[in-house]
Amino acid sequence: MKEAEPEGQKGFVLVVVAIVLIILVGFVALGVDTGALYSARTSAQEVADAAALAGAFTYINDPANPSPGTLATDNALQVALNNTILGRAIAWSVAPVTSLLQPRVERPAFELLLASLLGRAAP
Repeated sequence: MKEAEPEGQKGFVLVVVAIVLIILVGFVALGVDTGALYSARTSAQEVADAAALAGAFTYINDPANPSPGTLATDNALQVALNNTILGRAIAWSVAPVTSLLQPRVERPAFELLLASLLGRAAP
């Protein structure tokens, strides 16, 4: 024998499915954002490595240059500016110290999926 459904429980499954879907979309957005941030970090490291190698190669290629630090910085800057992080231009600074070239690459701001769903600005 089938029991009668109480009036208050009609539509319960619909509400639960809606809540679960919202939570699922949130976790998917979090996963996509985490992947994008890791990808941006890896790209920034690759750009910094390429710039440092370009600067170091300047010292090897032209050791008799009277100002190798300036030339190395210029070459590193040129290599860095030819690259992008997730399709956006990078912020670049370099700290030349006698024979040490320390490139610093900062990732550009980009929209995160979860942040835009929550109505927050990009970091």
